[in-house]
Amino acid sequence: MRSFGSVVTGLVAVLAFAVFAPMLWLTTNVADEDGYVELSGVALSDPERRAEVADAVEVELTERTTGHLQDLGVPQVVIDGTTGQIDSLTEEGLAEESVAQAWADAQRQAHQEMFAGKGSTGSGFVIELAPLMTAAASAVGVDGNLFGASVRVESENEVSKRFVWVTTHSLAITLISGAVLLAAAGSSFVLARRKHLALLGLGVAGLGVIGVEYLLARFAPDLVGLPDDAGISERLGHVVLEIAADSFQVSAIPVAIGAAAVFGAGVLLSALRGLFSR
Repeated sequence: MRSFGSVVTGLVAVLAFAVFAPMLWLTTNVADEDGYVELSGVALSDPERRAEVADAVEVELTERTTGHLQDLGVPQVVIDGTTGQIDSLTEEGLAEESVAQAWADAQRQAHQEMFAGKGSTGSGFVIELAPLMTAAASAVGVDGNLFGASVRVESENEVSKRFVWVTTHSLAITLISGAVLLAAAGSSFVLARRKHLALLGLGVAGLGVIGVEYLLARFAPDLVGLPDDAGISERLGHVVLEIAADSFQVSAIPVAIGAAAVFGAGVLLSALRGLFSR
């Protein structure tokens, strides 16, 4: 009966661990305001991501600039000359340090808006683009005030709303799953007749869980994909997904080391058991 109890509580510990690992990342990198600002800053600090952001902004900037100049009656040849510079100068404009600071401030404000209601307002995910659009416009000689004080990309679908809700409650979920993990893992160890087997099982299961989650994060951007006719919302959403996936993969490494340590403790205990049983 004790062995059965050890197995059951071990399975509970594995399930709790499967929830705890991603929730811990979500709490520290998205729910936390400073963590979110730092994470979103990768969009401009990393050259590869900045190039992707520049591509998305360039399309939007070209469309808005063209429409604005047409409304003013500017000749098409002048419009073509202006928009023709956008592709080459947009990324350069986004690389400015002042833009990075303005972007950080805007995302901090967006974060406060998303989570101010503690998930009760049913709001979706928000990205504030004003600093990027203004900087890109200024880089190509277009009026930086063309887009106003706010250029928002908002996702109000059910998936986005649920993500905001889960993020808002991620700290509570992390604490609960962590407590269940510790209690279940401890119970599994105490109930086990062969303690080393309990540690080995928990370690292997932990490595398996974090390995699967690592692979899911690794291939998530490819699985989601990005259509050729995607707009700025879809393009930037994909960049955010890539940044989040990269961040989770990095955070999974110390978690995997922890699971490996449990497995190592099982190996050591098994060796000591064999040594003293002679």
